[in-house]
Amino acid sequence: MNSSILFKNSIFRLDKLSLIKEAVRFTDDGAGEIKTDDLGRIIRIRPSQKKLNQLLSDGNNSYKATHLEYDTTGNIAKIVYSRYFTSGSRQNRKWKHIEDDVIKIDYTYDSYGNWTMAKITTFHQSWEKYLSSYGKETNKEESYYIREISYYSDNDKTPPTSFVVKEE
Repeated sequence: MNSSILFKNSIFRLDKLSLIKEAVRFTDDGAGEIKTDDLGRIIRIRPSQKKLNQLLSDGNNSYKATHLEYDTTGNIAKIVYSRYFTSGSRQNRKWKHIEDDVIKIDYTYDSYGNWTMAKITTFHQSWEKYLSSYGKETNKEESYYIREISYYSDNDKTPPTSFVVKEE
């Protein structure tokens, strides 16, 4: 997983758009399923149950799903790309969760409620019990992004500038 592409500019707003765009594309043919929370935010994107059954009957052995978690201010705090493989005999195959690529985002907020820094941690986890790395966070990388924010007085009619995200 190359997370540097995701975070090269500002994923902090674009991520929501691109994930929704991906979800819409993913479900255009009726083969996908989007699960949302009570606020209408996407929390899971995966093939529909009908599509999963079709994949099994066609002999395919894997599929991917995207899971999203949000922090209390509504920003995406975790993106998990999960991979599922088949297990069991040919007559009794089912899906088994095998591995995750995780992007975790820890925001620091200022007194105005704006995030000022984000610590991004990426790692891989295997859920195959026979592997020595079972459940461990491997290939872990951390990076920091700051948001430059200019504040204006109530009398200042100048519109605020767009924020800039840069790697420290």
